Amino acid sequence: MDKQTMRRTVRFKDREIECFKSDFYYQNSNDINKSKKEKITPFEVDRNTILKGLKLIEYRKTGAKFFLLHYWFKGKSKTLRIGKFIPKVFGTKQVEEKLFKIVKSHQDDKGYWIRDPFLTDKEKQRVVSKEQHMESKKKTINEMIEEFSKAGFPRAKQDGNLVSSSLREKAKYLFGYNHRFKHFKCFDKDGKSFVIFVPNQKKRTKKPKDWADLFKKFPPGKGVMPGKRITHSLYDSILGKTIIDDLTSGDIARYISGLKYGSKKGIIESISLIWHFAKDNGFLGDSPGSNPRKMITLKKPKVSENKFSIYNKRIFNKDAQRLIYRACDKIRFDFPFQTECIMFMQITSARRTEALKIQKKYIRCEEGIIELPGSITKSGKDRFIAITSKLKVVLDKIMEIKKRPGYEWVNFVPWLFPTPRFRTKDFYDNRLRQEYIQSDLTRLKNIRCAWIKIMKVTGIKIGAPKMLRKAYSTTAKDVLGATGPATQLTGHEEDSTLDRFYYGADKETVKNNAEKVAEYFDFIEETN
Repeated sequence: MDKQTMRRTVRFKDREIECFKSDFYYQNSNDINKSKKEKITPFEVDRNTILKGLKLIEYRKTGAKFFLLHYWFKGKSKTLRIGKFIPKVFGTKQVEEKLFKIVKSHQDDKGYWIRDPFLTDKEKQRVVSKEQHMESKKKTINEMIEEFSKAGFPRAKQDGNLVSSSLREKAKYLFGYNHRFKHFKCFDKDGKSFVIFVPNQKKRTKKPKDWADLFKKFPPGKGVMPGKRITHSLYDSILGKTIIDDLTSGDIARYISGLKYGSKKGIIESISLIWHFAKDNGFLGDSPGSNPRKMITLKKPKVSENKFSIYNKRIFNKDAQRLIYRACDKIRFDFPFQTECIMFMQITSARRTEALKIQKKYIRCEEGIIELPGSITKSGKDRFIAITSKLKVVLDKIMEIKKRPGYEWVNFVPWLFPTPRFRTKDFYDNRLRQEYIQSDLTRLKNIRCAWIKIMKVTGIKIGAPKMLRKAYSTTAKDVLGATGPATQLTGHEEDSTLDRFYYGADKETVKNNAEKVAEYFDFIEETN
């Protein structure tokens, strides 16, 4: 016993501390047995050393033991935890080393505390050093793919997330070619993409709860589906285990070696996307360097490997366009909304993906325009389509469909081009929720069936819907006599590809120019 304090003490030895155990029970003044949650016991140490004021605190429930320093600072009694006693890991030697540093930086030559070590320790916990911060952010490419997915697939160079079609395309290269790809579906709603998780009935695997659960069910290498173009996704490859900070252009070049041009391009764009995400979210530290894709040059093959490349430099002449429009009018009762969408594309130069996402609320009849918000355009910028006299004919044909027997449901969906596969039976039985009616599920997704039929009816051997836009662009340039005014109508990003002037152009000028080009489609009145 310590004669001065008349309290039990413990020797400052690892073996003694490990075997030491306090009695937490006592009797109060009424002789009732009580217990303490914790017990503090002084160490037997020399008062003239740095160990002065060192004590041992024990906790009854857990049995944990901590080193506790008791000291006086500016006339006030204070305590500081030095660390938890762990045999052979943190003991008396480590305590002495730590106390030496504390005393040296917080006491003067006379042994008085001139700085409060408690405040210093608290500040260290609040502020992480730059080196620790940078180290804690280092993640593998696979971990970044997971973070990127959880963040909703954000775009690289502008606000917002990828649209559903781009999301699936990028996901294919990042973690597709795997059964995990079968467990989610993506849609667009109000210009934003969203994902729902679904079960895989064929493989009898349950619906994942979220992205974390999906990647847990299918870790790297599990569920791989060998494809004709790519045998694995980035997430299932060895490259996926690379720290993204260490990713080089050479790593990427080796990974895509031997693949076709289209696959190489898709992989590089996908990797670049997660690299930008890592940089924008601080995962690459203060000096992320350059995007490794910048050092990679892809050489286009002399002969395109894409079977649809034959349409790249072809356009429809006026006779062909007249045949297409008449064919649409002829088969429109068999292919509702598909044929009207083709007509719409023909006289507006709208892309198929843009046209199919137009909502009825975007139509501003009083202003004579159809708004195309940046969320549905390829460039990501707002633009509009002028409602010309010819376009009004097509819009009237679209609105006429809702008057047909069995098409009353058209009034309740938001899309200009809804899908004829609408669940009409459930709708009339009042078994459809508004979430379905207003969702992307009621939107027309493609015009393939109608286009195939049009090609047969017209006898046109070579033709694709994208040639309608090319034909309009050429016509606009010829009619208006310059590229600049034409790009105001087509919405191209640059004059070189047919848009630099569009977004600052006067609205009335654009509408007048659109009406001039509309006169080219004189065959529309013939079928009206």
